[in-house]
Amino acid sequence: GGGWFGGEPVDVLKILQLHSLPEGVKKVPGFCSQRGAGSDVAYRINRQAQLSAPTRQLFAGKFPEDFSIMALVKAKPGIQAFLLSIYNQDGIQQLGVELGRSPVFLYEDQHGRPAPEDYPLFRGVDLADGKWHRVALSVSRRSATLLVDCRQQETRPLPRSARPVLDTRGITVFGTRILDEEVFQGDIQQLLIAADPQAAFDYCEHYGPSCAATAAGGPQAQEPPRQRQEVCVGGGHTRFSLGMEWGEPPRPQPQGPPQGRHPEKTTDDEHGTRLRQIPREGEIPREPSREWGSPRKQQDGVEPPPREWGQEPRQQLPAGRERPRVHPSVRPSHHGATR
Repeated sequence: GGGWFGGEPVDVLKILQLHSLPEGVKKVPGFCSQRGAGSDVAYRINRQAQLSAPTRQLFAGKFPEDFSIMALVKAKPGIQAFLLSIYNQDGIQQLGVELGRSPVFLYEDQHGRPAPEDYPLFRGVDLADGKWHRVALSVSRRSATLLVDCRQQETRPLPRSARPVLDTRGITVFGTRILDEEVFQGDIQQLLIAADPQAAFDYCEHYGPSCAATAAGGPQAQEPPRQRQEVCVGGGHTRFSLGMEWGEPPRPQPQGPPQGRHPEKTTDDEHGTRLRQIPREGEIPREPSREWGSPRKQQDGVEPPPREWGQEPRQQLPAGRERPRVHPSVRPSHHGATR
């Protein structure tokens, strides 16, 4: 299992067995085109990838109160999806790192704090522009700081409990949230979690690869522009190119209310890395107004207009918010679900 022995960060991609190239994952050149004898290796993730593991495989002991999450990632342009989701034993999502425009950091401790409307939201940042980015998130006490390409972007309050606990008895899911249609698509070379909030600030120096100083060994993608761009926030930046390879034209989505996937219980392979779902006939409509961050559908091939700058951000919830989504395989049996 994983853990924090020796202070080394947890290598999430290794634990999820990406090197064995499960369905939906293939090897591609990484961040540096030349490094020593060869190039970096990254993994291209498509919609078919379903990657998860028991959280205990990542963290043998308890999850640290203060920590860093670090990724070297090139997201498909326009996606809005969670790179990492950690669920508790009851299937409640307690941690999530979103990529896209104005990404959110989802965190909910054992007392349900903070509430979804208080999740840190990083406006003016776009982590899905088709370029390589070194993304580092530092969580310390009651704040979360985002660093992108070795430059600090923003520190946001994280109003959690005095002694926050995250449960390690559930599962960790890569690239999506349970029951979410939005999935990560793109290339990823590194995903690390360290029990040290300072690690995010040292990511480029200590953990993230820096390419050779020769022209041939430069990064594959251009360095992103140094100025920050303001972008629209809110529910209007959902991608509509569901189920396609890069560069294909968008497929119109069927009309009607958003559909919720109604999954069967999990069937794990030997590494615990598969999540199965029953066919679409078994789906049940969900209430879009109650669902935090639910995608807005494309109808008749027309994209909905983007949410105007200055409108309420998407995580403002109506009264009586729903809890984060519950994964059926880890729901307590008294809820009437199969394990």
